Amino acid sequence: MEAGFALLFITIISFLLFIEWYRRKALKDKIAASDHQLAFNKMVLEIAFEFMTINQENADDKVEYLLERIGSFFRMDRTYLFEVDPENQTMAYSHEWCAEGIESQIGPITKVPLAIFPWWLDQLEKNNLVYVEDVNQMPDEAHAEQRELRRLGSHSLISVPVRVEGEIVAFIGLVSVGANKEWSQENVELLDTMSEIIANGIIKLDYNRKIDFMAYHDILTGLPNRCALTERVEQKINKNDHQEHPIGMLFIDIDGFRGINDALGHDEGDHLLKQVASRLLAVASKADTVCRLGGDEFVLYVNGYEKEEDLEYIATQVMEVFQKPFVLRDQNHPVTASIGISRYPEDGEDVETLIKHAEMAKEKAKELGGNQYQKVSKALKNHALETIELTNALHQALEKGEMLLYYQPKVNGRTGEILGLEALLRWNRPGYGFISPADFIPLAEKTRQILPIGYWVLKTACQQCKDWQKKGFSQMKIAVNLSVYQINHPDIVQQVQSVLEETGLEGKYLELEITESATVNTNKQIEEVLKELKAMGITISIDDFGKEYSSLSRFKELSIDKIKIDMSFVQGIGINIKDEAIIKAVALLMTELKVDFVAEGVETKEQVDFLLKLGCYQFQGYYFYRPMPVKEFESVINMKN
Repeated sequence: MEAGFALLFITIISFLLFIEWYRRKALKDKIAASDHQLAFNKMVLEIAFEFMTINQENADDKVEYLLERIGSFFRMDRTYLFEVDPENQTMAYSHEWCAEGIESQIGPITKVPLAIFPWWLDQLEKNNLVYVEDVNQMPDEAHAEQRELRRLGSHSLISVPVRVEGEIVAFIGLVSVGANKEWSQENVELLDTMSEIIANGIIKLDYNRKIDFMAYHDILTGLPNRCALTERVEQKINKNDHQEHPIGMLFIDIDGFRGINDALGHDEGDHLLKQVASRLLAVASKADTVCRLGGDEFVLYVNGYEKEEDLEYIATQVMEVFQKPFVLRDQNHPVTASIGISRYPEDGEDVETLIKHAEMAKEKAKELGGNQYQKVSKALKNHALETIELTNALHQALEKGEMLLYYQPKVNGRTGEILGLEALLRWNRPGYGFISPADFIPLAEKTRQILPIGYWVLKTACQQCKDWQKKGFSQMKIAVNLSVYQINHPDIVQQVQSVLEETGLEGKYLELEITESATVNTNKQIEEVLKELKAMGITISIDDFGKEYSSLSRFKELSIDKIKIDMSFVQGIGINIKDEAIIKAVALLMTELKVDFVAEGVETKEQVDFLLKLGCYQFQGYYFYRPMPVKEFESVINMKN
């Protein structure tokens, strides 16, 4: 009995000891599992943190780091990444990590058609997982995949897709080379997590790639932009090999592009720009760069040429690009271009100067009629410097009181009576004397300085006319020129009305002269403007009639009181029978239309006599009076009185 009791006691003690051992083992396993989970979470966080700084330069390193970490953590033989090209339907074995002693397979598998492995891709699409515990037990439909895996020495593997916006762009996997393996849920979850990390990295790379593209490319045409051009040329200049491989710059501008936009719309204008870009790319060499600076302006950067004649040859090739019409709205449209050529370092030692001088030469080509190329010359560069200096001075001329008005009388050729005066703008620049209006008026129009200057002229002339009236010249009438920019200004009527109110001058003593170019695009707005001005009692006249865009239809559409026959016709009297015939026709027409006409630029008695016979009696020119300052005119009028 004692033996039985002893056996029972030993059994109980053994059982208790087993329970304690099991408890301790479970606790130890639990601690180990906890440590494993902590290590797993730490690895995932570290990989995710690494991918936060992914970019084009370090992308390969980041992926290889990811594969090495997960391969080492799970003691795999190989981890890999296949990149998928959905557009071209190919895939490539792009990245891998191999354990020690495992042969790398990078290289042979590149741009493999997706159609070769249909079972694999079907598993990824349907199940988001390829699970192979034993390569030898793969289904019959996976024959192609099985053969490739055997070639790679793989016994067992799992793989999950990397998706971006729902599309498979890659797949990542774990491989066992030495033996078959049963894959755990943890393995799958890890790959899913890594897949998301890689997908986010790809999204970031695509976003950065788009940002970089937008920073250095024109969105419409896809061509490099000014920033890209600047970088490329600066790199070339910094290499300091321009003597062996000189740099050329061709500035290309489409002739009449604004007209195409206005007539066909901006969509067709954009379509034209794309076609031009495509043709320029076709004519440029691989070493050269075609850029779009904006609008209809392109630059062909010639990265090395043998002799200067080569640039001219390239310019000729570019001109030939425009020989074939462009198709817009299913119709052929002939389009031409103007080109300016500059060279480094002769025409500039930096990118901006080269572009500026090439553009300057392009402007010269346009002045000469367009559809041609021009090279930068010393005279052009000097003229540009003078223009810049003159522009800067012009911006301050009004404020500094350098602008003044001269007045040229309009005379009754029969009686010699002064009928009124025209206010003529003069610029007396300190240190330079009087600047020709032919030099600064176009510059003022181009820089839009003509708007404040024109307003000053209008107000000053009206005030002077009112002052003369107060001095007893009661019938004095003043004529003021309005530029095309002034007459098209939305506030022109209010400006004129304000000037008349401020100066106290009645509208009937003001004549506004507008050029024919100001009425080229006759529209309802200009018609209304002229009607409103006439309603104030103001006289409207067309200046330099016959010089630009004469159209008789304007006299039907616009309220015109008077025309001024351009001096180029008047000075042809007695010299050119055609000029005389034109004047006779205009005089007859104006008489029938009951529109007054004035002859300007009259310089000889022969011209006066010829015009008087035609019924023209209002004259303006040196034969009677030159333009004069206020005091000189007052002396003249006092003598006549």
